[in-house]
Amino acid sequence: SKRNTVFLITNGIRLTDYGYLNKLKASGLRYISFSFNGLSDEVYNKINSQALCDLKLQALNNIKRSGIRVILSVLVVKGLNEKQLGATLKYCLENRGFIEELRIRTMVPVSKYLSTETYTVADLLDIFCRETSINKQDILKEASLKKLSNDYFGKGIFTQRSCSLDFHLRRENNRYLPVGRAL
Repeated sequence: SKRNTVFLITNGIRLTDYGYLNKLKASGLRYISFSFNGLSDEVYNKINSQALCDLKLQALNNIKRSGIRVILSVLVVKGLNEKQLGATLKYCLENRGFIEELRIRTMVPVSKYLSTETYTVADLLDIFCRETSINKQDILKEASLKKLSNDYFGKGIFTQRSCSLDFHLRRENNRYLPVGRAL
């Protein structure tokens, strides 16, 4: 029989209650997509109208303790939190035992912070590479290999969404490098 995977998309604030988190886990929760827009209250005050950084870090520590896997989802807002991407990536890498993925997305005018200024995927890639010192060409090499593989096999071996660019890092001599560097 097929089993469903329980996946929660959340801002994480309720998960500061470890007992509540354990109830969710006992009910089958295995993955959490966690909104994490930076490592300072300045960001949360602007986006959410309240200081949430300490609560979010507490919730992430609870999730780590529980053994549930996490995808961190970062909302990049023009002029607000671009400079925090390097520190956020570092946090992810230091916690790769439970953080499986880092997703970076741009602002759309639907939340409390109704900015109409958004980034394209290409803009996000440029900003991410600048703030993390990752070579953009290494990332694009991996994307190119994926496209060539799909074309060769005539089907979507690697799915590519029009609004995202996926890439992978590998560990080498205590550094993380894009897989595309080896190509």
